[in-house]
Formats: sequence, C-alpha cells, structure tokens
Amino acid sequence: MEAKQNNWHKELKNSTRTLAIWTFLWVFTLAFVAFGPKFIWNENEAVTLVMVIINTLDRSRHDFK
Repeated sequence: MEAKQNNWHKELKNSTRTLAIWTFLWVFTLAFVAFGPKFIWNENEAVTLVMVIINTLDRSRHDFK
C-alpha cells in the first residue's frame, strides 16, 4: 500500500513539474509575441507573423491529450 502511495506522489510531483514548465514556456512565448514587435523587432509585420505562426504551431504540437 505504501509503495502505491509513494508512486502516486512521484507521478503527481512529475506531472506538476511538467505543467509548471509548459505554463512558463507558454507565458514566455506569448509575451514574446505580444511585446516583441514594439521592443525587439521594431514593428516589422513579417517577423511578427512568423513568430505568431511558430507560437501557434509549437503550442498545438504539445497540447495535453
């Protein structure tokens, strides 16, 4: 019984860590796309479009099932 509980805690810890990492990456990439045009690439629409596409494709590839 204790082995099952330890395994459950280990899985919970791993899942929580994975979720935290993906959440941080999502927030970072969203902020990058939101603030990049103004502060990094000076309103270049082509770069903005490429970054939005990359952000969308990357996120859709890693959706939780």
